[in-house]
Amino acid sequence: MDREADERTACRHLALAGILGIGVAFGFARYGYGLFLPQLREAFGLSLTWVGAIASASYAGYLAALVLVGLFVGRVGPRLPVVVGGLCAAAGMGLVALAREPVALMAGLVLAGTSAGWAWAPYSDAADRMLTPRSGRAVLALHPTGTAFATVVAVGTLVARPPRLGPRPQRTGSGHESGIRP
Repeated sequence: MDREADERTACRHLALAGILGIGVAFGFARYGYGLFLPQLREAFGLSLTWVGAIASASYAGYLAALVLVGLFVGRVGPRLPVVVGGLCAAAGMGLVALAREPVALMAGLVLAGTSAGWAWAPYSDAADRMLTPRSGRAVLALHPTGTAFATVVAVGTLVARPPRLGPRPQRTGSGHESGIRP
């Protein structure tokens, strides 16, 4: 009986971790660029060339992370790549939030975009290590729903309160705004 209870607990934990992790990595960090593209284009004055370069570089970062995960996960286990993915998502989205120029925006989006590559495959390895094959398949079937949940949250946030993107005005010592465009 204890073994079955342990299996159910492991299933719940890994399912929740995977849904949330994949939701952040794909729904926010990777696909957020497309959701907020009209606002980003306006705020940063992005040409179609910049839009394509950013999307291409983000995809290349995702692919590079997938290759690196394939090389390292067998040696370090699934936890470290998932943590690296979460850190890349957080740091990349932080860079996007602070970006004042297209190059900084691109760097943040590429870094955030790698998070999906770091996180996806290691969850499969974790399921193989922690769960029976039947339970593992059931848990892995739930992970992609994280992307849908995160996308719904992002769209809901966008509709409820459209973000103010781009460079923020700087306050001078006298309390006046500098000439940096809002």
